[in-house]
Amino acid sequence: EIVTAWKNSITTVPLACDGFEILSDEAQKQIPELWTPHQKAQLSNYGVEIDDLNAAYAWLQHELTPLKMPRFGPVGDREVVVVDLLSLCGLFPSRRASERASIKVSRPRILILSSLMEAEFLSACEVFQSLLQVQLSVECEVIHGIQQMATCRPFAYYLVVLLFRGIFRDKDFAKLLLHAAYCAPSQRTLEMVPVIADSNFDFPSIDTLMKKSSISLPNPGGLAHAQQVLKGLRTVLALPFAPHSSAGLQQRQVAEIASRMHRYEDSVAAATNDENDDRLVHEEREFMPGCWSHCLGE
Repeated sequence: EIVTAWKNSITTVPLACDGFEILSDEAQKQIPELWTPHQKAQLSNYGVEIDDLNAAYAWLQHELTPLKMPRFGPVGDREVVVVDLLSLCGLFPSRRASERASIKVSRPRILILSSLMEAEFLSACEVFQSLLQVQLSVECEVIHGIQQMATCRPFAYYLVVLLFRGIFRDKDFAKLLLHAAYCAPSQRTLEMVPVIADSNFDFPSIDTLMKKSSISLPNPGGLAHAQQVLKGLRTVLALPFAPHSSAGLQQRQVAEIASRMHRYEDSVAAATNDENDDRLVHEEREFMPGCWSHCLGE
């Protein structure tokens, strides 16, 4: 496909993800040796010779300007790159469309949390976010850090936790989980919805969880709070979500998970209730700015 694009001057845009390194000249020369004579014969049937291959690879790596695709961080950063990609291909020329792609979610009602130490975990969260938003017509947000959590949490009602094997070794995940579950007297409580996104995941014991997630909030009841949160995560029945399955199965799984979010069974009534609750949040921010600044700082 690469040689065919090179030979026929097909618009080609390299998309370089984090961690990608171009092949050295020596490594590139060794690639044809990895193919069997039968595979080389198949290429010849398409008019592809070894010299063509080396020239096309050199063109792809050295003559074309790649777009940089960040695998981690907010999804908006990747959306901007996708719009640039489509623009280079002549499929998305509108600048206004690019601006729309970079709009951030302002009042997510459902927060999605997991360990982000693996790009695959983040990708699964974003796929789940997209499917859930379509299912409920409600804004969702994948949480990346404490400040984002502090900004989004006042407007949210549900916390979906995607569970993968080894997730409790991630201290950042444990810290975000405890901060999300902590509720000041004036704040709305987040209902926790655990989701098993890895067939190899198994809940450790509470004692094991406490040892692996030894992070407490800066308040006198921090340790008790951590124990309560981890116990709650274990006792709520976790439904499955398969990141590697077909789109149809994923949609059915997300629909079942969404059915637990009873607040949004009636989307019209929920929108009205959400707006009324938001007024209380704005009033609290107006009359207690010092408290909000402290929360954001923490």
